[in-house]
Amino acid sequence: MRHAVLALAFSAITSACPVALEAQERFTTDVLLRKEDFGAVRVSPDGRWVAMEVQAPYDQAPAYTLAQYTFVSLSRVEVFDTTSRTVRHVLADPGHAAGFRAGPFSPNGDRMVVYRLEADRWTLGILETRTGAVRWTELTPEETQFGRTVAWRTADELLVVSRPDHSLPIAFKIGGQAQARTRALWEDTASGARVGATYIPSGALRDTRDQAVPLQLVRLDLNTGDQTVLAEGAIYDLMLSPDRRRVAVLEEREDLQPVAGRPVRVGDPMRRRALRLIDLEIGEIPLARSLDYAPYFLSWRPDSGAILAFARADSQADYEDGGDYVVVTVDGRVETLGRNRHTPALVRSVWGEPIALGGWRASAPSCACGMMTGAHAGDRPTASPICPPSPPTG
Repeated sequence: MRHAVLALAFSAITSACPVALEAQERFTTDVLLRKEDFGAVRVSPDGRWVAMEVQAPYDQAPAYTLAQYTFVSLSRVEVFDTTSRTVRHVLADPGHAAGFRAGPFSPNGDRMVVYRLEADRWTLGILETRTGAVRWTELTPEETQFGRTVAWRTADELLVVSRPDHSLPIAFKIGGQAQARTRALWEDTASGARVGATYIPSGALRDTRDQAVPLQLVRLDLNTGDQTVLAEGAIYDLMLSPDRRRVAVLEEREDLQPVAGRPVRVGDPMRRRALRLIDLEIGEIPLARSLDYAPYFLSWRPDSGAILAFARADSQADYEDGGDYVVVTVDGRVETLGRNRHTPALVRSVWGEPIALGGWRASAPSCACGMMTGAHAGDRPTASPICPPSPPTG
């Protein structure tokens, strides 16, 4: 078995980088730009299907306005059948006028979410794994840059964070958009017709900037095609409960004012992050308290009665100093667990974003605690015991 794994790994390396084995060719920038690559790999729940993203050489891109997301325009999706040991389906555009990505499989493996990127359009589709047929919807999903934006509720029902104006996700267009805006500002300045300037409101006026079109959380019935809007807002992450009855949503709210004298990290939030609970049968559940939630951390209790998160009451305080683990119950109560003689063991992403660690042991929350080694991105706690938190404080 070990030899088979090594053989597969060697095969993948040589197929992805054929030029790397050319002993007579120097490794130059041109060689690097001709390198193929792999993207995401997904396996269906029943283990029958394996979907792989294969990316064409970078120098074949039709344009580079997508910046670090150029690879999406070069991507094709190959679906491998483990029963027949063959590639059964391929989504590709040889001319790269469209790129394709693989999304999650349905619970029974009969369907898979796929994405298509064209020049100015990002579309969600449903691939039938047995036939390879793809049904393209009119939905423009949000990109999964900061959290989950697509989830299967059942084999026939999908939850999607969608962009109602059908604009490209900001992750795709931010590179080209910044260049275009900078160019226009320089042209304004050079012409002398007007001053090329960017206005960023602050203080009491910080919320007066132009706001993006609110995103929508949509429930899609694949049998009927019906779409139901469950919530609207600057949604960037969702977590479906184990019983599939409720969904927790993280969204951005009002702008935050940076604290004078404190260094600003790249990953520091510019807006308060709020949590919403939505019962898919009866609607939204009002929460007793409004907090500012840390990203990337939502954990449902196995019985679906509560969700564990990490939040701070004061948006001006650092999460390390002012944050606590909280339990939000499905009746809307928000209970702070307290520190119990321990400091929450947060880690920082490469961008400086705070990431909490924890989960559930049966019906009891278990949270990673310890002391941080410092305040820089990438630091790890010196100790992270799984400690029982203090009783709820309200």
